[in-house]
Amino acid sequence: MRCVKWLLVAFVLICVEASPALAEDDRVLPPMAFTVFCTRLPAECSQRTGTQQTTTRLDYLALWHDLNAVNTVVNTSITPSENGVDEIDLNWQIFPIEGNCADYAVTKRHLLLNAGWASSALVLAEVVIRKTGEHHLVLIVKEDGNYLVLDNRKPAIVKLIQALRDYSIVRTQSDESSKFWTKRLT
Repeated sequence: MRCVKWLLVAFVLICVEASPALAEDDRVLPPMAFTVFCTRLPAECSQRTGTQQTTTRLDYLALWHDLNAVNTVVNTSITPSENGVDEIDLNWQIFPIEGNCADYAVTKRHLLLNAGWASSALVLAEVVIRKTGEHHLVLIVKEDGNYLVLDNRKPAIVKLIQALRDYSIVRTQSDESSKFWTKRLT
Protein backbone atom coordinates (compact mmCIF):
# COMPACT_ATOMS: atom_id res chain seq x y z
CA MET A 1 0.00 0.00 0.00
CA ARG A 2 2.90 2.34 0.79
CA CYS A 3 4.26 1.80 -2.74
CA VAL A 4 0.91 2.75 -4.26
CA LYS A 5 0.80 5.97 -2.22
CA TRP A 6 4.35 6.83 -3.32
CA LEU A 7 3.43 6.23 -6.98
CA LEU A 8 0.38 8.48 -6.67
CA VAL A 9 2.50 11.24 -5.09
CA ALA A 10 5.06 10.91 -7.92
CA PHE A 11 2.25 11.00 -10.50
CA VAL A 12 0.81 14.20 -9.03
CA LEU A 13 4.23 15.88 -8.81
CA ILE A 14 5.01 15.10 -12.44
CA CYS A 15 1.65 16.45 -13.57
CA VAL A 16 1.72 19.59 -11.42
CA GLU A 17 5.08 20.93 -12.68
CA ALA A 18 4.47 24.04 -14.73
CA SER A 19 5.44 24.28 -18.37
CA PRO A 20 4.90 27.82 -19.62
CA ALA A 21 5.09 26.90 -23.32
CA LEU A 22 2.16 24.48 -23.17
CA ALA A 23 -1.27 26.02 -23.31
CA GLU A 24 -3.19 25.00 -20.23
CA ASP A 25 -6.10 23.61 -22.24
CA ASP A 26 -3.74 21.36 -24.25
CA ARG A 27 -2.16 19.66 -21.23
CA VAL A 28 -3.43 16.23 -20.24
CA LEU A 29 -2.37 13.67 -17.70
CA PRO A 30 0.18 11.17 -18.98
CA PRO A 31 -0.79 7.51 -18.94
CA MET A 32 -0.38 6.07 -15.43
CA ALA A 33 1.93 3.39 -16.87
CA PHE A 34 4.18 6.16 -18.24
CA THR A 35 4.44 7.71 -14.78
CA VAL A 36 5.33 4.33 -13.26
CA PHE A 37 7.87 3.78 -16.07
CA CYS A 38 9.49 7.19 -15.42
CA THR A 39 9.63 6.49 -11.70
CA ARG A 40 11.41 3.17 -12.35
CA LEU A 41 13.69 4.47 -15.14
CA PRO A 42 14.04 8.26 -14.74
CA ALA A 43 16.82 8.52 -17.34
CA GLU A 44 14.35 7.36 -20.02
CA CYS A 45 12.10 10.32 -19.28
CA SER A 46 14.67 13.06 -18.83
CA GLN A 47 15.14 15.74 -21.46
CA ARG A 48 18.15 15.02 -23.69
CA THR A 49 19.79 16.90 -26.50
CA GLY A 50 20.84 14.87 -29.49
CA THR A 51 23.70 14.70 -31.94
CA GLN A 52 21.63 13.49 -34.90
CA GLN A 53 20.98 16.33 -37.35
CA THR A 54 19.98 16.22 -40.98
CA THR A 55 21.79 18.63 -43.28
CA THR A 56 21.74 16.91 -46.67
CA ARG A 57 19.64 14.40 -48.54
CA LEU A 58 22.33 11.75 -47.91
CA ASP A 59 22.17 12.46 -44.18
CA TYR A 60 18.39 12.06 -44.31
CA LEU A 61 18.72 8.73 -46.13
CA ALA A 62 21.19 7.52 -43.48
CA LEU A 63 18.79 8.55 -40.70
CA TRP A 64 15.94 6.82 -42.53
CA HIS A 65 18.07 3.67 -42.72
CA ASP A 66 18.82 3.88 -38.97
CA LEU A 67 15.14 4.34 -38.14
CA ASN A 68 14.21 1.34 -40.30
CA ALA A 69 16.90 -0.79 -38.65
CA VAL A 70 15.64 0.07 -35.14
CA ASN A 71 12.01 -0.45 -36.16
CA THR A 72 12.75 -3.84 -37.72
CA VAL A 73 14.99 -5.09 -34.89
CA VAL A 74 12.46 -4.21 -32.20
CA ASN A 75 9.44 -5.47 -34.15
CA THR A 76 11.14 -8.84 -34.73
CA SER A 77 12.82 -9.19 -31.31
CA ILE A 78 9.78 -8.86 -29.06
CA THR A 79 7.03 -11.48 -29.21
CA PRO A 80 3.59 -9.83 -29.11
CA SER A 81 1.45 -10.48 -26.05
CA GLU A 82 -1.98 -9.10 -25.46
CA ASN A 83 -3.33 -8.24 -22.03
CA GLY A 84 -6.86 -9.18 -21.15
CA VAL A 85 -9.49 -6.53 -21.86
CA ASP A 86 -9.79 -5.59 -18.18
CA GLU A 87 -6.06 -5.84 -17.44
CA ILE A 88 -4.06 -2.62 -17.22
CA ASP A 89 -0.36 -3.06 -17.88
CA LEU A 90 1.55 -0.65 -15.67
CA ASN A 91 4.87 -2.35 -16.33
CA TRP A 92 6.33 -0.92 -19.53
CA GLN A 93 9.64 -2.61 -20.26
CA ILE A 94 12.64 -2.08 -22.51
CA PHE A 95 13.42 -5.19 -24.59
CA PRO A 96 11.19 -7.74 -22.86
CA ILE A 97 10.97 -11.23 -24.37
CA GLU A 98 7.30 -10.64 -25.00
CA GLY A 99 5.38 -7.41 -24.71
CA ASN A 100 2.64 -5.09 -25.86
CA CYS A 101 2.66 -1.95 -27.98
CA ALA A 102 4.05 0.18 -25.14
CA ASP A 103 7.05 -2.12 -24.74
CA TYR A 104 7.78 -1.85 -28.47
CA ALA A 105 7.47 1.96 -28.42
CA VAL A 106 9.66 2.59 -25.36
CA THR A 107 12.27 0.12 -26.63
CA LYS A 108 12.49 1.95 -29.97
CA ARG A 109 12.72 5.29 -28.15
CA HIS A 110 15.43 3.91 -25.85
CA LEU A 111 17.56 2.71 -28.77
CA LEU A 112 17.19 5.97 -30.68
CA LEU A 113 18.02 8.06 -27.59
CA ASN A 114 21.16 5.98 -27.14
CA ALA A 115 21.99 6.49 -30.82
CA GLY A 116 22.08 10.26 -30.27
CA TRP A 117 18.54 11.41 -31.06
CA ALA A 118 17.15 14.29 -29.01
CA SER A 119 14.27 13.39 -26.72
CA SER A 120 12.29 16.25 -28.31
CA ALA A 121 12.39 14.35 -31.64
CA LEU A 122 11.07 11.10 -30.12
CA VAL A 123 7.48 11.42 -28.96
CA LEU A 124 5.33 8.64 -27.55
CA ALA A 125 1.73 8.90 -28.71
CA GLU A 126 -1.40 7.18 -27.50
CA VAL A 127 -3.74 6.60 -30.41
CA VAL A 128 -7.07 4.91 -30.96
CA ILE A 129 -7.38 2.40 -33.76
CA ARG A 130 -10.34 3.64 -35.80
CA LYS A 131 -11.66 0.18 -36.77
CA THR A 132 -11.66 -1.33 -33.28
CA GLY A 133 -11.58 1.57 -30.82
CA GLU A 134 -8.56 -0.07 -29.16
CA HIS A 135 -5.96 2.19 -27.53
CA HIS A 136 -2.44 1.73 -28.86
CA LEU A 137 0.99 3.31 -28.26
CA VAL A 138 3.36 4.31 -31.07
CA LEU A 139 6.57 6.28 -31.39
CA ILE A 140 6.52 9.41 -33.53
CA VAL A 141 9.86 10.64 -34.80
CA LYS A 142 10.05 14.30 -35.71
CA GLU A 143 12.79 15.03 -38.23
CA ASP A 144 13.22 18.18 -40.29
CA GLY A 145 9.49 18.94 -40.44
CA ASN A 146 8.49 15.32 -41.07
CA TYR A 147 6.51 13.18 -38.64
CA LEU A 148 7.26 9.47 -38.99
CA VAL A 149 5.41 6.72 -37.11
CA LEU A 150 7.20 3.63 -35.82
CA ASP A 151 4.53 1.07 -34.99
CA ASN A 152 4.77 -2.59 -34.04
CA ARG A 153 1.61 -3.28 -36.08
CA LYS A 154 3.28 -2.17 -39.31
CA PRO A 155 6.48 -3.61 -40.79
CA ALA A 156 7.48 -0.29 -42.37
CA ILE A 157 7.72 3.25 -41.05
CA VAL A 158 4.92 5.46 -42.33
CA LYS A 159 4.38 9.20 -42.41
CA LEU A 160 1.97 10.50 -39.80
CA ILE A 161 -0.50 11.59 -42.45
CA GLN A 162 -0.76 7.96 -43.60
CA ALA A 163 -1.05 6.62 -40.05
CA LEU A 164 -3.92 8.99 -39.31
CA ARG A 165 -6.05 7.04 -41.79
CA ASP A 166 -6.01 4.18 -39.27
CA TYR A 167 -5.51 6.06 -35.99
CA SER A 168 -6.70 9.12 -34.16
CA ILE A 169 -4.41 10.75 -31.62
CA VAL A 170 -5.57 10.78 -27.99
CA ARG A 171 -2.47 12.33 -26.40
CA THR A 172 1.25 12.69 -27.03
CA GLN A 173 4.36 13.49 -25.12
CA SER A 174 5.30 17.12 -25.37
CA ASP A 175 8.49 17.72 -27.33
CA GLU A 176 9.33 20.52 -24.87
CA SER A 177 9.35 18.30 -21.79
CA SER A 178 9.35 14.50 -21.87
CA LYS A 179 7.27 14.40 -18.67
CA PHE A 180 4.34 16.37 -20.06
CA TRP A 181 1.63 15.13 -22.40
CA THR A 182 -0.67 17.14 -24.61
CA LYS A 183 -3.83 16.62 -26.68
CA ARG A 184 -1.92 17.24 -29.90
CA LEU A 185 1.56 17.13 -31.35
CA THR A 186 3.57 20.18 -30.32
